[in-house]
Amino acid sequence: SEEAIEIVEKAMLLNPSIPAWYLKTLATAYASSGRQTEAVATYKRVFDRNPSHADKFNAHLILAILYVGLGQEENARAEVEEILKLVPNFSVEVWGQRNHNKDQAQIEREMAALRKAGLN
Repeated sequence: SEEAIEIVEKAMLLNPSIPAWYLKTLATAYASSGRQTEAVATYKRVFDRNPSHADKFNAHLILAILYVGLGQEENARAEVEEILKLVPNFSVEVWGQRNHNKDQAQIEREMAALRKAGLN
């Protein structure tokens, strides 16, 4: 994760127009290295980059998970509202089944966080 952070930060210096996927990659690396506050701040920047529908959805989803982990349930619930605007019939169970992560324990933790944030 630390190496990924260094690489993406360098790429951002070389390409000042910073595409949304740079920010998502950097935020994911921050989260993986335990730097949740920096991950949240970076995911919020995704919305400034004219993201696609999928990028917006994923950013709101991960922000909800991160906020639950930080004990910021009110912020997590605000992200849930945005998720449901984008995907009104969102299902935590279906999301878990379609998740490509091979770490089932992580998927379960994230599903629990999404439920705690108010998603079903």
